[in-house]
Amino acid sequence: MGKMKLISIIAVLIIFGFSIIQIANKDDEKKESTLDDKPSFKLSSNVVLNKQNTVLTYDAILNKDDFQKMDSLSIHFNIPTEKRIDEDNNNIYSTINKTSHRKIEYISNSGYYLYRDTEKSGLAFSSKIGETIPTDTECVSIANDILTANGLMGNGLEFSEVKYNFEGFAEKGSDIPIEEWIYSKKVYFTTNLNGIKLEGAGGKTTVTIGENGKIKSFMAANREFESNGQMNILSHDDAFAKLENGESIIEYTNTMYNNREIYIDDSDFCYYLESIYDSNPIPCYYFKGKFTDSNDDFVGYVDASK
Repeated sequence: MGKMKLISIIAVLIIFGFSIIQIANKDDEKKESTLDDKPSFKLSSNVVLNKQNTVLTYDAILNKDDFQKMDSLSIHFNIPTEKRIDEDNNNIYSTINKTSHRKIEYISNSGYYLYRDTEKSGLAFSSKIGETIPTDTECVSIANDILTANGLMGNGLEFSEVKYNFEGFAEKGSDIPIEEWIYSKKVYFTTNLNGIKLEGAGGKTTVTIGENGKIKSFMAANREFESNGQMNILSHDDAFAKLENGESIIEYTNTMYNNREIYIDDSDFCYYLESIYDSNPIPCYYFKGKFTDSNDDFVGYVDASK
C-alpha cells in the first residue's frame, strides 16, 4: 500500500536538552501561488500526455437522509447531538457536551460529517505507542467498517492509500528527529466521477486510526455528483506548458521550489474540489513527482478549463 510522509515539525515540549516533536502529515494543507522564479520540469518517458478534448461537468447534490446518518453515528460513538442554526442559516448537528474530548458534527451546506477524539493516549510521546498501531491492512478494514456501518461508503468511494503520522525526539533547537515512531495512520478514500478521480480537500474521505485501532478522527461526505453537461478543456500538452509557466496552479505541496528541478513521473486528467464547501468539481490535470535535489514530493494541479 502507498505510504507517504510529508513533514512539518512542531516543538511541543523540551526535556533534558531534547525536544519532543510531532511530525504531522500535511497533505491536506492548501497553498496558492504563481511562480516568479520558475522551477524547471522534466517529464518522465512513462508519462503519456493524452488527447482528451471534452469532459463531463458535475454538480454536488446533498443527500436528504442526514438525520438518519447523524443518529447512526451518534449511537455508534455514544455521543448525544443536537441541531442548531449558524449565522449563515445552515443546519448544523453537533455534540451537546462541549467539554467532551470527542466531537461529532454534520454541516448541511457541505454534506460533510466530522469526528474528532482529542483524548491523549497514555503512551503519548512514547515509542511504545507505535507497537499498538494496527497494520495497514487492519486500518483499512477498520475504516471501511465505520464508513459502511453508517452508510458513508457509497457514491463511487474507493480506497486510495495509507499515510503515517510520526512523532519523535530531536536535540534541543533542532527539528531533525533522532528517534521517531508512528503514532497514527490515516486511511484515504477517493471518489471517482465516471472513472475519473476527484482530488483536492473537497474530494477526500479520511479515517485516522490510533493506538489499539481506536478511531481518532474522520471526515466523510454525504453527497452525490450529477453530470450537468460537457465542456471543452485544454490539451494535456497545453496544461503542461501552463505548469512550466507557473499559470493556473491550484495546489502544490512544497512552497520552497523556485529555481529547482522537478521530475514529473505521474500525470493525468482529474476533477478537483478546493474545499469541502465547493460543489462544482474543476476539470484539472495533475502533475506529481519529486524534487531532484531532495526527493521531496511535488504535486501541482492545472485548471483545464478553457
